[in-house]
Amino acid sequence: MKNLHLIVKEINDATQFINNQIYQRYNELLDENITSAQDLLLTIIDTNKNLTIREIADKLEITPSAASQQVSKLEEMNYLKREINEKNRREILVSLAIKGAEYIKKQEKIDLIITEKLYAKLGEEKLTQFRDILLDLKQITIDTMK
Repeated sequence: MKNLHLIVKEINDATQFINNQIYQRYNELLDENITSAQDLLLTIIDTNKNLTIREIADKLEITPSAASQQVSKLEEMNYLKREINEKNRREILVSLAIKGAEYIKKQEKIDLIITEKLYAKLGEEKLTQFRDILLDLKQITIDTMK
């Protein structure tokens, strides 16, 4: 069991080192005013296009009040916008504003650079194995945290 803990510690240390190096190298290309929580919210909105506050809260696993506060902050910063749902006028939908869409495009460019400079050096076979292991760990986490 001690060996297992050492292996997990090495994985965690390596992951933290890699993330810190990537952050230091590429963060200046993104807006330094965006927190990791705000980045996650922008990514969720980009993936889903239009969401209600309730849907955002569910995806972030926070209260609707907390979700509304996060949306309001990004709306003030011109990254998000709220619009009335034309199909249900009592419903407000949140989507990316122009600045939010620009932020996502910058992030996609950085992801491509990281893929080319780091991940591609592992080769497709190792990357596939790495992905499969992470997907297994994700499913274990989902099953365990229920």
